[in-house]
Amino acid sequence: TKSMYKIKNAELITGQYNLFDVDKKLLDADFKTVIDAYGTNKAYLEATIKTKKDYQESMAKYFLNSNPISSRYIDKIEKDKETKLYFGEDEHIQIQKKLVETLDEKTFFGDKKISTQNWEYTITNKKPYNTKVSFIESVPISKDADITVKIFAQPKENFLNAEGKIIWNFSLEENEQKKILFGYEVSNSK
Repeated sequence: TKSMYKIKNAELITGQYNLFDVDKKLLDADFKTVIDAYGTNKAYLEATIKTKKDYQESMAKYFLNSNPISSRYIDKIEKDKETKLYFGEDEHIQIQKKLVETLDEKTFFGDKKISTQNWEYTITNKKPYNTKVSFIESVPISKDADITVKIFAQPKENFLNAEGKIIWNFSLEENEQKKILFGYEVSNSK
């Protein structure tokens, strides 16, 4: 470690777990729920923070007040840089995924193959307060000029990156539901 601490006048109680704050910083954290619908189809709690000093990669212990809640390995945290911390599955956000359509067809002359996939997602907030959500899906990316991908999204996504990740950012009130219709069509004209 690059930090060293000297503790004076501390009272250790035999046979008990003793906890000392040696570097206590209160940081503003931006919490949101991230749903990776293309992978596990589960919701995860994410916090984004900025620190005023560097922290080396190591095992970290998470506490809620003075109660230990988790321990896990964290990567190096650089000062004044956004860092994302994950706190496991958010069981208060429910996700239902329903396949609406899957269709493979050829055009009349057989010169074009079309494959269509469509899903309906229903996201429900079971928390007693408003929560921010990032819903992430993925679409195939074509590097072949003969293959085209057309995206269907209702409501329209907020962001689509070059790797094919499609993202919706929204907030849900207590017990509120949001429906997202998502799909794509892959056409091959070979």
